Amino acid sequence: MLDALADDIDHCPDILRDVPADLVERIRLLTAGVEADLEQPLPPELDDEGMS
Repeated sequence: MLDALADDIDHCPDILRDVPADLVERIRLLTAGVEADLEQPLPPELDDEGMS
């Protein structure tokens, strides 16, 4: 999934848009206190396998 996103960015950089500051603040509020181990693999039901 991330490879496809990177490919889109490489081939169509004009599609990139700034994230509005108010959205960033909302995301910060929604995720405050949430901890995630980015090295931990996703459980099978959340893995992106088959999402293509």
